[in-house]
Amino acid sequence: MVNAAERKQYLTNWYKATSTGNSVDALTGATINTHGARNCTWNGKDASGNIVNDGTYKVCMEFTENNGTGKFASFTFTKSTVADDQAPGAKNNFSNISLKWAPAVK
Repeated sequence: MVNAAERKQYLTNWYKATSTGNSVDALTGATINTHGARNCTWNGKDASGNIVNDGTYKVCMEFTENNGTGKFASFTFTKSTVADDQAPGAKNNFSNISLKWAPAVK
């Protein structure tokens, strides 16, 4: 999820990870001016709508304030035929984190 329309340039870790801020595979929106809980979902598909291979994937979170580089954290989860439900500890001002992978029911 990229919510940073006018301040995207300050998300320096995101820029490094995406090669100049490519948001093709991201959820995007306007800059959010308040702190609070955020929810993101992913259907296990790439930007072309194809199911991606099982494996380890990373969720990256970054925020910026005052027109400068902000806090960054990343967490990994496993996409597979088995559910992955995690509650990693707080990191760099991100707290109450919940990561859940639920494979599609066939």
